[in-house]
Amino acid sequence: VSEAIKLDYAVEILECQGKDAFLNYFERLGSQNTRSAREIVRDSKVLKAVYKLRTLDIDHPKLDKLLEIVKDILSKNKKEKIIVFAQYRDTVEKIVNLLRENKIGALPFMGQSNRGGKGMSQKEQIRTLERFKGDDGINVLVSTSVSEEGIDITSVNYVIFYEPVPSEIRFIQRKGRASRGEGGECIILITENTRDEVYYWSAIQK
Repeated sequence: VSEAIKLDYAVEILECQGKDAFLNYFERLGSQNTRSAREIVRDSKVLKAVYKLRTLDIDHPKLDKLLEIVKDILSKNKKEKIIVFAQYRDTVEKIVNLLRENKIGALPFMGQSNRGGKGMSQKEQIRTLERFKGDDGINVLVSTSVSEEGIDITSVNYVIFYEPVPSEIRFIQRKGRASRGEGGECIILITENTRDEVYYWSAIQK
Protein backbone atom coordinates (compact mmCIF):
# COMPACT_ATOMS: atom_id res chain seq x y z
CA VAL A 1 0.00 0.00 0.00
CA SER A 2 2.83 2.38 0.84
CA GLU A 3 4.41 1.74 -2.57
CA ALA A 4 1.09 2.39 -4.31
CA ILE A 5 0.63 5.69 -2.47
CA LYS A 6 4.13 6.86 -3.39
CA LEU A 7 3.68 5.86 -7.04
CA ASP A 8 0.31 7.59 -7.22
CA TYR A 9 1.89 10.75 -5.83
CA ALA A 10 4.73 10.47 -8.35
CA VAL A 11 2.27 10.25 -11.24
CA GLU A 12 0.40 13.31 -9.97
CA ILE A 13 3.65 15.31 -9.76
CA LEU A 14 4.62 14.27 -13.29
CA GLU A 15 1.21 15.14 -14.75
CA CYS A 16 0.67 18.43 -12.97
CA GLN A 17 4.20 19.74 -12.24
CA GLY A 18 6.54 18.29 -14.85
CA LYS A 19 9.56 16.06 -15.19
CA ASP A 20 11.98 18.03 -12.97
CA ALA A 21 9.63 17.85 -9.99
CA PHE A 22 9.16 14.12 -10.64
CA LEU A 23 12.91 13.48 -10.89
CA ASN A 24 13.55 15.44 -7.70
CA TYR A 25 10.94 13.31 -5.93
CA PHE A 26 12.59 10.15 -7.28
CA GLU A 27 15.96 11.32 -5.91
CA ARG A 28 14.40 11.93 -2.52
CA LEU A 29 12.92 8.44 -2.54
CA GLY A 30 16.41 7.09 -3.16
CA SER A 31 17.60 8.63 0.10
CA GLN A 32 14.74 7.20 2.17
CA ASN A 33 15.48 4.11 4.23
CA THR A 34 12.06 2.47 3.90
CA ARG A 35 11.17 -0.77 2.18
CA SER A 36 8.56 0.85 -0.07
CA ALA A 37 10.99 3.54 -1.28
CA ARG A 38 13.73 0.97 -1.93
CA GLU A 39 11.34 -1.22 -3.94
CA ILE A 40 10.28 1.73 -6.11
CA VAL A 41 13.76 3.04 -6.93
CA ARG A 42 14.86 -0.50 -7.90
CA ASP A 43 11.80 -1.31 -9.99
CA SER A 44 12.75 -1.84 -13.66
CA LYS A 45 9.66 -0.07 -15.02
CA VAL A 46 10.22 2.96 -12.81
CA LEU A 47 13.90 3.08 -13.79
CA LYS A 48 12.92 2.92 -17.47
CA ALA A 49 10.53 5.85 -17.01
CA VAL A 50 13.20 7.84 -15.16
CA TYR A 51 15.74 7.18 -17.92
CA LYS A 52 13.29 8.34 -20.60
CA LEU A 53 12.51 11.53 -18.69
CA ARG A 54 16.19 12.33 -18.19
CA THR A 55 16.88 11.98 -21.92
CA LEU A 56 13.84 13.91 -23.17
CA ASP A 57 14.36 17.63 -23.82
CA ILE A 58 10.83 18.69 -22.92
CA ASP A 59 9.18 20.43 -20.01
CA HIS A 60 5.70 20.92 -18.68
CA PRO A 61 3.51 23.09 -20.97
CA LYS A 62 2.37 25.11 -17.97
CA LEU A 63 5.75 26.83 -17.85
CA ASP A 64 5.43 28.28 -21.36
CA LYS A 65 1.83 29.29 -20.70
CA LEU A 66 2.75 30.97 -17.40
CA LEU A 67 5.56 32.92 -19.07
CA GLU A 68 3.21 33.99 -21.86
CA ILE A 69 0.61 35.24 -19.35
CA VAL A 70 3.14 37.16 -17.24
CA LYS A 71 4.69 38.79 -20.31
CA ASP A 72 1.25 39.82 -21.53
CA ILE A 73 0.35 41.39 -18.17
CA LEU A 74 3.65 43.30 -17.95
CA SER A 75 3.37 44.50 -21.55
CA LYS A 76 0.31 46.50 -20.44
CA ASN A 77 1.90 47.81 -17.24
CA LYS A 78 5.59 47.20 -16.57
CA LYS A 79 5.09 48.01 -12.86
CA GLU A 80 2.30 45.49 -12.34
CA LYS A 81 2.55 43.18 -9.32
CA ILE A 82 1.67 39.49 -9.69
CA ILE A 83 1.49 36.61 -7.22
CA VAL A 84 1.99 33.09 -8.56
CA PHE A 85 0.97 30.25 -6.24
CA ALA A 86 2.65 26.87 -6.65
CA GLN A 87 2.18 23.80 -4.51
CA TYR A 88 5.79 22.57 -4.36
CA ARG A 89 9.05 24.30 -3.50
CA ASP A 90 10.80 22.65 -6.46
CA THR A 91 8.21 24.22 -8.74
CA VAL A 92 8.61 27.63 -7.09
CA GLU A 93 12.34 27.56 -7.85
CA LYS A 94 11.71 26.39 -11.43
CA ILE A 95 9.26 29.24 -12.08
CA VAL A 96 11.54 31.88 -10.53
CA ASN A 97 14.47 30.73 -12.67
CA LEU A 98 12.33 30.76 -15.82
CA LEU A 99 11.10 34.30 -15.19
CA ARG A 100 14.57 35.59 -14.37
CA GLU A 101 15.96 34.01 -17.54
CA ASN A 102 13.40 36.11 -19.41
CA LYS A 103 14.43 39.34 -17.64
CA ILE A 104 11.39 39.41 -15.35
CA GLY A 105 11.98 40.37 -11.72
CA ALA A 106 10.80 37.45 -9.59
CA LEU A 107 11.33 36.32 -6.00
CA PRO A 108 10.56 33.00 -4.30
CA PHE A 109 8.51 32.99 -1.10
CA MET A 110 8.16 29.88 1.02
CA GLY A 111 7.91 28.67 4.59
CA GLN A 112 10.56 27.63 7.07
CA SER A 113 13.29 25.19 6.06
CA ASN A 114 12.22 21.57 5.75
CA ARG A 115 14.26 18.39 6.05
CA GLY A 116 15.50 18.90 2.50
CA GLY A 117 17.01 22.21 3.53
CA LYS A 118 14.80 24.35 1.32
CA GLY A 119 12.98 27.21 2.94
CA MET A 120 13.27 30.73 4.29
CA SER A 121 13.87 32.17 7.72
CA GLN A 122 11.45 34.75 9.09
CA LYS A 123 13.96 37.52 8.33
CA GLU A 124 14.28 36.34 4.74
CA GLN A 125 10.50 36.30 4.40
CA ILE A 126 10.20 39.87 5.68
CA ARG A 127 13.03 41.06 3.41
CA THR A 128 11.41 39.37 0.40
CA LEU A 129 8.01 40.97 1.06
CA GLU A 130 9.61 44.40 1.45
CA ARG A 131 11.36 44.00 -1.89
CA PHE A 132 8.12 42.88 -3.54
CA LYS A 133 6.24 45.88 -2.15
CA GLY A 134 9.01 48.22 -3.26
CA ASP A 135 9.90 49.69 -6.61
CA ASP A 136 13.14 47.92 -7.51
CA GLY A 137 11.93 45.96 -10.53
CA ILE A 138 10.38 42.97 -8.73
CA ASN A 139 7.08 42.20 -10.46
CA VAL A 140 6.36 38.61 -9.46
CA LEU A 141 6.21 36.83 -6.11
CA VAL A 142 6.22 33.06 -6.57
CA SER A 143 4.85 31.53 -3.39
CA THR A 144 3.90 28.26 -1.78
CA SER A 145 0.79 28.08 0.39
CA VAL A 146 2.57 29.97 3.17
CA SER A 147 1.25 33.31 1.88
CA GLU A 148 -2.39 32.23 1.61
CA GLU A 149 -3.24 33.77 4.96
CA GLY A 150 -1.77 35.54 7.97
CA ILE A 151 1.03 37.31 6.12
CA ASP A 152 0.94 40.97 5.20
CA ILE A 153 1.26 41.02 1.42
CA THR A 154 0.14 44.01 -0.56
CA SER A 155 -2.92 43.37 -2.72
CA VAL A 156 -2.19 42.75 -6.37
CA ASN A 157 -4.31 42.85 -9.52
CA TYR A 158 -3.29 39.39 -10.70
CA VAL A 159 -3.13 36.06 -8.90
CA ILE A 160 -2.06 32.99 -10.86
CA PHE A 161 -2.55 29.42 -9.63
CA TYR A 162 0.11 27.16 -11.17
CA GLU A 163 -2.24 24.32 -10.28
CA PRO A 164 -5.74 24.15 -8.76
CA VAL A 165 -6.19 23.26 -5.10
CA PRO A 166 -9.01 20.93 -3.97
CA SER A 167 -9.66 22.89 -0.76
CA GLU A 168 -12.35 25.57 -1.11
CA ILE A 169 -10.83 27.51 1.81
CA ARG A 170 -7.39 27.70 0.20
CA PHE A 171 -9.04 28.50 -3.14
CA ILE A 172 -10.85 31.48 -1.62
CA GLN A 173 -7.79 32.64 0.35
CA ARG A 174 -5.59 32.64 -2.75
CA LYS A 175 -8.19 34.45 -4.84
CA GLY A 176 -8.55 36.98 -2.03
CA ARG A 177 -5.03 38.23 -2.68
CA ALA A 178 -6.25 39.84 -5.93
CA SER A 179 -7.15 43.48 -5.32
CA ARG A 180 -9.48 43.25 -2.41
CA GLY A 181 -12.49 45.46 -3.12
CA GLU A 182 -10.98 46.84 -6.34
CA GLY A 183 -11.58 43.92 -8.68
CA GLY A 184 -8.77 41.80 -10.03
CA GLU A 185 -8.04 38.75 -12.10
CA CYS A 186 -7.43 35.20 -10.95
CA ILE A 187 -5.91 32.84 -13.53
CA ILE A 188 -5.79 29.09 -12.93
CA LEU A 189 -3.57 26.80 -15.00
CA ILE A 190 -5.13 23.37 -15.56
CA THR A 191 -3.50 20.45 -17.38
CA GLU A 192 -6.18 18.78 -19.44
CA ASN A 193 -7.21 15.22 -18.53
CA THR A 194 -5.20 15.17 -15.28
CA ARG A 195 -5.93 15.51 -11.58
CA ASP A 196 -5.78 19.28 -12.07
CA GLU A 197 -9.30 19.09 -13.48
CA VAL A 198 -10.51 16.98 -10.54
CA TYR A 199 -9.06 19.38 -7.96
CA TYR A 200 -10.47 22.44 -9.72
CA TRP A 201 -14.03 21.12 -9.86
CA SER A 202 -13.77 19.77 -6.32
CA ALA A 203 -13.02 23.25 -4.98
CA ILE A 204 -15.73 24.86 -7.14
CA GLN A 205 -18.40 22.40 -6.01
CA LYS A 206 -17.44 22.87 -2.35
